[in-house]
Amino acid sequence: MFCASCGQEGHGRFCSNCGTGLGEKTPLSPSASTVHWTQQTNYEALMEYPEVKHKLAHQVMRDKRLTEEELLRHAPKVVTAMYSYDQSFSAMLNMKTGKSDARTFAKPCGSIIVAAMCYLTWARFEVTTVRQGIDLVALSCKITSDAWAPEGELNIVIPKLEEALTRIEVKTHFPGIIIDWGRSRRILSKLFAFCQEAKVE
Repeated sequence: MFCASCGQEGHGRFCSNCGTGLGEKTPLSPSASTVHWTQQTNYEALMEYPEVKHKLAHQVMRDKRLTEEELLRHAPKVVTAMYSYDQSFSAMLNMKTGKSDARTFAKPCGSIIVAAMCYLTWARFEVTTVRQGIDLVALSCKITSDAWAPEGELNIVIPKLEEALTRIEVKTHFPGIIIDWGRSRRILSKLFAFCQEAKVE
């Protein structure tokens, strides 16, 4: 278990590092904090900053994408049946595709975490799990289906290397298919673009 206040791993009822009760949600108050949001590595605390909330609120879909379900709804019945059978049969045979990559940015960890969250909000990818480490955040996300690939999984790990140096490791996973028609490449490319464009305020 990790402390919600300082991110230190702990056991028992209280954090040995800061004394906060383990299991308690104690978000850090940005107004009382001397830590600028770009330097913050605690996910829960970071999401409480007004600047971060503002950035996430302004991520609007720039285009309407056709989901896999919407595509198949308009497809002939025989195509729908073949598509569904092929996907489930491929999953049974443990067929899968995906891509992994990593980048290092000369930017504070908090700015890269927020950039990743802005991308996920923009892309409509649901964050299913957040793991907090010491100067590290790991996100597991659900990739929505589209015309090119079914629902998949996106895993992101963001460790702080130095005060102004952050690494982001990304991996996509699509079960039941062997070709995703470039969707993994597009996801990684767009995510890294968000990180590259992140402004250090």
